[in-house]
Amino acid sequence: MIAIGVSVAIVSVLAASAAFAEEPPRYKFEVGQEIGYRSDSASKFGSGEKAGTFLNTIDYTVWVVRKNENDTWRLVIRQVTESKRLDHEGKERVDSRAPQYAYCDIAADGTFVHNETLQFLNVSWLFPRLPPAADHRIWGARYDWDQTELRYRRDENQPEGNLRFREFRRTMLDPVYGFKWDTVYDFGHKEGLLVTAEQKFEQSVGFVGEGTETWALMHVKQHEPTWARQLADDSQRFFSVRQGDRGIVNAIARQPSQARELVAEAKSAMEVLLETCKSAEVQAMCTRHLDYLKSSEEYYFDQAANLAKLLDQPAPPWETTDWDGKKHSLADYRGKVVLLEFWYRGCGWCIRAMPQIKQLQAEFKDQPVAILGMCEDDEEENARFVVDYLNIEYPTLKSDGIQQKYGDGGWPTLVLIDQQGTVRRIHIGYSPTLRDELGAETRALLAKSKD
Repeated sequence: MIAIGVSVAIVSVLAASAAFAEEPPRYKFEVGQEIGYRSDSASKFGSGEKAGTFLNTIDYTVWVVRKNENDTWRLVIRQVTESKRLDHEGKERVDSRAPQYAYCDIAADGTFVHNETLQFLNVSWLFPRLPPAADHRIWGARYDWDQTELRYRRDENQPEGNLRFREFRRTMLDPVYGFKWDTVYDFGHKEGLLVTAEQKFEQSVGFVGEGTETWALMHVKQHEPTWARQLADDSQRFFSVRQGDRGIVNAIARQPSQARELVAEAKSAMEVLLETCKSAEVQAMCTRHLDYLKSSEEYYFDQAANLAKLLDQPAPPWETTDWDGKKHSLADYRGKVVLLEFWYRGCGWCIRAMPQIKQLQAEFKDQPVAILGMCEDDEEENARFVVDYLNIEYPTLKSDGIQQKYGDGGWPTLVLIDQQGTVRRIHIGYSPTLRDELGAETRALLAKSKD
């Protein structure tokens, strides 16, 4: 499954009845709780010699570390994944991933506030939205950060002691990749938690396959309040100090000559936290992140060397065509601020970024600004599908490897070029604040040209 800024999860409720027959089901969080879940999935993909099977096991540990003043609960979450891939001959490849950590502030009904640490962790599958009243048969939620709409329906056959409901999930990526989801949850009234869930999923475009995934509540433990307070304080410091991959990459993109200093500062801050924090769990987080920073150093430095050759230098020239055969070259846009958006259909983060690029297009449509989609897809069908589906009005050109002229650091890559043809900014990866960042930089270049 294909799977950073703060966006609020906006919830809209569809009520089948306004009457409250009894107390609605709610999550029974307690400070000091440790909640363990295990997810097992199996999916088949491809055909013939390209056929295979993915087996995925994820262990989640959720710590309830404090109750916030607004009646939400702070959760700290650890996710450990082990994947196995079996090819068509049965040969096995095991991929054990290092633990990932996130936090979440969540209400007793499952409403939560999204944050950048949740990029690869879907809280709504561990703690799905609960009905607003005990007798509601239909309810729903919408999460604006990834444009997901959820509808829930109470199952006709209710197991004793549980609330069983089905989820109908729709995301902006579903038409692009042919995703289909069918999930059934069992919420335990006594436990005040999700006890089991089963999901069937399929993908009909790109990585074609289908499979099932199950979740199960494995354990619930209770720690002392002092333990929870220490974990709350130390984990908050950890998430404040931590520099994720996107943060460092884009800091280096702004100041490539300072790459070694930026990485050293990130490591030093984490080393100080490791020496001063008292929570064993946060010590493990610090150690893991230090290992990550050390293993990524050469990548960062290579990227910095490439970017240093581009920033504040004349943009590499190129010529290409759009999908109707019309010729385009960078020289055609001299005198305008140019934003190059490199993408391809198989990049989910590219697709998620496009609504923000469309907003930039609308904002600057009457100004000397040219936004150009640079599609790396070989097949015209893929490019046209995305353009039509998202109603993209700015030109989409064939990239044909042009991205490599601008560093080839990741997807999406966005390159901002000033009116004189000089590269002023290279942004790598998705961010929910792309529009704000690139909009501010574009306005600054426009203002400078008027001085």
